[in-house]
Order: sequence, then structure tokens, then C-alpha cells
Amino acid sequence: MPRKRDRSDPEMASLLQEMASLSEAMKDAYVRFNCVDDPDLIEASIFEINACKARYNYILRCVKAKNGVPMARPHAVPVPKVAVAAVSTEGGDACLT
Repeated sequence: MPRKRDRSDPEMASLLQEMASLSEAMKDAYVRFNCVDDPDLIEASIFEINACKARYNYILRCVKAKNGVPMARPHAVPVPKVAVAAVSTEGGDACLT
């Protein structure tokens, strides 16, 4: 059963403050991404956005764990190895991907 958020918990307050800070950092990174046209700056903005997202997701998992919510990380779903090309319906060979 999830616990109620204890506003007097300094660790929780710190986590929530960091989430707010990361949210602002992500907004700033998106603004920079939308304003630059140099390939190196675009790449740097993408790395910055991804780093903020990863850190935000980590902090969010910490907050959920502290509140008693299970921390299930999403798992990749395997993709089938063989796809059938449209040509194969007319007697052609199947494509292997």
C-alpha cells in the first residue's frame, strides 16, 4: 500500500526539488535544440536531453520506491527475426532481417 507523501521528509523534498530542476533543464535543452543549426550543437542538445530524461526517470523511480510503489523497469520486447516480403506471396523469397 503506497504511503502518503510526508512533506517533512528532507530526502523526499530533495528528490522532488531535483525533479523540478531536471524538468526546467529539459525545457532549456529543448529550446536550445530548436534554436541551433550546427550539427555538433544539435548532437550536444540531444545528448543533454537524453541525460536529463534518464536522470529524471531515475529520480522518479526513487520517489515511487520511497512511496511504496513497485519499481518495475520496462523491458524490451523481442522483435521477430523473419519478415515476409510482399513478393513472397507471389512465389518470391522471404526477406530475412
